[in-house]
Order: sequence, then C-alpha cells, then structure tokens
Amino acid sequence: MAPYQDIRKQHIEELRALIPEHVARLSWPASRLQEKREQGLKALLRTAQEKSSWYRKRLSGIDPERFTEADLASIPAMTKADLMANWNVIVTDPRLNLEMV
Repeated sequence: MAPYQDIRKQHIEELRALIPEHVARLSWPASRLQEKREQGLKALLRTAQEKSSWYRKRLSGIDPERFTEADLASIPAMTKADLMANWNVIVTDPRLNLEMV
C-alpha cells in the first residue's frame, strides 16, 4: 500500500479534475439537476438489486428504470436492527462480513 501522502495526493488530483464539472452544475436548471439525481438513484437501485440478495428481495416490486424521486417514500427505511440482523446479505462486497467489520 502506498504511503498516506501518496494516497492523499492522488485523491486531491482526482477531486481537482472533477471541479470544473461540478462548478458547471451551478448554472443548471432545476429540471436538469433532478434528472441527474434520478439517474444516480436508478443506478443505485440497479446496483442494490444486482449485488445484494437482501435488497433484491426488499426491492423486488421496483423497476429502477421507472423509479423517480417521488417514489422514494414507497421504500421502507432500513433500521439499524435490519442492518445488524442481515449484514452479510445486505453488503454488496462479498469480501466483507459482520465479523470482519
């Protein structure tokens, strides 16, 4: 693993490269911002359904491609008890488990 300063430098360079894109968003109209948020939401739902058996079951009635911000209230909130009881099937990285974390 690279020393801390090398990793820090890499992160700073990556963030600096993103600045122009983020500054440009300051002038976007609300409709374009909403579209961008919904694209991210759809990608998040697809990932959750593909990578987590717990979310696949929990989100089984949801079509990510048709999902909007207005539909968020239809997803039940995950509680800490849910997370602790189902950690190993919720987490999308198979290298992680509750005991290890």
